[in-house]
Amino acid sequence: MVTWPDVGTLNTGVALTDNISISRNQSLRLSAKVAWQQQKLNNEEGFHALRVFFPGMTDAYHQTTARFAANYQFSILNSQFSIGTGWGSRAPTVTEAYGYYLNNTFDQYDYIGNPSLKNESAVELNGTVKFSTLNSQLSIEGNVFLFSNYIIGQFETRLSPMTVDAEGVKVYGNISHATIANVSLSWNWQITEHLQWNKKVSYSSGRDADGDPLPLISPISWQSEWIYQYQRFQAQATIKGNDRQSNYGEKYGETAAKAWTIMNLSAQYQFKVQSSMFIVRAGVENLFDKQYATYADWNHIPQKGRNIYLNLTLTL
Repeated sequence: MVTWPDVGTLNTGVALTDNISISRNQSLRLSAKVAWQQQKLNNEEGFHALRVFFPGMTDAYHQTTARFAANYQFSILNSQFSIGTGWGSRAPTVTEAYGYYLNNTFDQYDYIGNPSLKNESAVELNGTVKFSTLNSQLSIEGNVFLFSNYIIGQFETRLSPMTVDAEGVKVYGNISHATIANVSLSWNWQITEHLQWNKKVSYSSGRDADGDPLPLISPISWQSEWIYQYQRFQAQATIKGNDRQSNYGEKYGETAAKAWTIMNLSAQYQFKVQSSMFIVRAGVENLFDKQYATYADWNHIPQKGRNIYLNLTLTL
């Protein structure tokens, strides 16, 4: 059985970028790209196997994709603002278009590609606000993606899985629209000349055309780190974690990830020998040996436990 029918891809395009300085404190960035893609299925066995499900498919496909974006930036006193918008499209990946019974251990389903997929496209809106003082900075960032022809695996109950213990079969398809939104709040504080405290909180949301949660969307996450710097020595302590995943893609076979918090410690020292620079780093990841899995870990396989490392970097 051929799970990937030896697909050859040729992608070529042209991209343009223009940075326009409107005034001393205003700027505009424009960008555009148009690409042409050709794909050829070179394995006859794989082509005919997939053609059983899609009788009208051919062994060669052509797609045109594009991207256009504009971003405006404005600064005044100790504040910076930016707002942007854009539109882009992408062709289906080889797996999405031509995969044949590829088992995904994330949800334990066998996936079949769909060569008749439409290009996925999205309109993006984004914005950033930054406020700075003598020893601190506050930043708020957000973006929204409005998808059309969103590509995702869809249940196909008429087919049986080939992988032992697989939950079922999914075939990639387009849904009319979907929305993904992200927002984050960051605060950096230079407490003393040598000590800095950085904090960040992020939230994401994803919904399909029916208003149901999309899979693989991060729950509320946070990170707090303390950095001590004195001459060539630096030490860092980091606490980070995720909230319990309450909005998860149950409709798509996803199960909720539990909340977790871990702590990492590290230190490094730089020194020079003649013209060569050495950096010695040592640290402990997951200090308290917490067993946890993130929302993106396939089948909730746990991340590594306590990990102690020591390395030496040499720059000639």
